[in-house]
Amino acid sequence: MKNKNSYAFSAELVYARTTINTIYCPVCGFKEGRLLYTITADEAAQHFVLKEVDPARNLKLANHIADLWRQYTCDYVECDSCGFVFAYPFVGGDFSFYALAYDRSGYPKWKWEYQKTADAISIISSRKEEYSLRLLEIGAGDGAFVRRISPKVVAKEDILCLEFSEYGRNRILEYGIECLSVDIRTLKPSSLDKLFDIICMFQVLEHMDRLEELFNTLNRISSNYSHLFVTVPNNEQIEFNEISGCLLDMPPNHISRWNRQVFEKIGISFGWTVLEYQVEPINTADTLKQQIAYRYLKRSQDSSSIANLIERIRYERIRKLLRIVCAGVYALGRINILFKAVSKNKRGDSQWVHFQKL
Repeated sequence: MKNKNSYAFSAELVYARTTINTIYCPVCGFKEGRLLYTITADEAAQHFVLKEVDPARNLKLANHIADLWRQYTCDYVECDSCGFVFAYPFVGGDFSFYALAYDRSGYPKWKWEYQKTADAISIISSRKEEYSLRLLEIGAGDGAFVRRISPKVVAKEDILCLEFSEYGRNRILEYGIECLSVDIRTLKPSSLDKLFDIICMFQVLEHMDRLEELFNTLNRISSNYSHLFVTVPNNEQIEFNEISGCLLDMPPNHISRWNRQVFEKIGISFGWTVLEYQVEPINTADTLKQQIAYRYLKRSQDSSSIANLIERIRYERIRKLLRIVCAGVYALGRINILFKAVSKNKRGDSQWVHFQKL
């Protein structure tokens, strides 16, 4: 799918919705769907690391992505039965992928979904005064969530975090909370002091493959009537961004998109019921900033674009200044899209789901 502008993905090819019957839906097993778009390993690598900035790293990343997929291309597909949107091959990034694709970035201090979950846990805790709750956070970052709720709501000794980042893990350990660098799917009840009453996954599920293995593990390590809190990106916002020429939701980083119907479907399959579901309210300023930034980043993937030329500049101060100017110029040409982003798309970044085990 290369075009004359090397690795610049064509917006016209997004959401073709042609029929495809060579898939297997990871949620419901259906074998027919709609092809949204196809990307190559080179296009995926260019999304994360510009070849004009770091050609060796870009090439290494492209080869690794192709190895993960075991082929050169990956389809993004919407299941005709349950509506689950997923990358096919359904393979998430591994440690080597993330080491190549990203430099360490900052972690959020507090978010809307953290507050929603903290409020819900406080209510659960008030109803369980006769015993202490045991909590697991999967992909805990630098511990922003658990540091806020512990020890006031859940005791430090009753919390386990899973986090692969060495920086994040050390921050959690320094606070006095246990943190392991293991895949949740390898966790066994025999290695735990007791089963978990609360499990949290903030912006983690969309990165994960082997969903059956994941939910079977969650069932094994959780107590009866336990609570599972999951947040994922807002699928409607992602679709709007992609159609309007912003960044693609690129695999193998994000490999799935969820909605309420799909959450209810997978819950029924594994013995969980959806107690609460909510989409984050829109923040107009944040939405506009995201639209402007994502359009600039998307254009920077085109080797012939001004944005790409700016990214090649070695002097950071000059590069940052020109980014702002260029992003502003791009924004002026997209006033109608920016207006739609805040007037018609009335939802924010995240979906929040509260499950309870049956």
